[in-house]
Amino acid sequence: MSAESQVVIESPRTPLAKVQATAAWGLLSPKQAAFCAKYIQSGADSGVYDLQAAMRAAYNASSERNLRCLTYEVLANRRVRDVLALHFNLSPRDLFLADLENSISREKGIAKIQAQKLYARLAFGVEDSQPPTKSESDGVEFPQKFAIGSVIVQDGQKYLVKAEEI
Repeated sequence: MSAESQVVIESPRTPLAKVQATAAWGLLSPKQAAFCAKYIQSGADSGVYDLQAAMRAAYNASSERNLRCLTYEVLANRRVRDVLALHFNLSPRDLFLADLENSISREKGIAKIQAQKLYARLAFGVEDSQPPTKSESDGVEFPQKFAIGSVIVQDGQKYLVKAEEI
């Protein structure tokens, strides 16, 4: 058994019987329910949650590669995540932050930066006090500063910089 397939969780957990009595459990397919039951029970029995054993118990995968791919698919399923969140006593905020962390790891460019800023604000209360300094697409600094009376060209149009009281 590889170390990748085992997760050790140190937090209060809802017992399997209580999770099975919830409305969320009733929304699972039979295979999803079998996976969740085996996964939760493995953690309750040994303190170690074994994804691969739970997947093998619930799904017939033709190869280890297929099993690994199917594991990602099952764990991404909202209904399965909701049931596991009940077991691990995770709040909707905890789930959202986990989704956001996942997005940050996948995204690139400005989307990644925006996701990181959102995470910092939600998880740590950090406010973004500075406007973006560069556009990822064209490298132009924002905000740009021009002297009053300057003529600038933007998108083929000429503009005169004036000072007006707002």
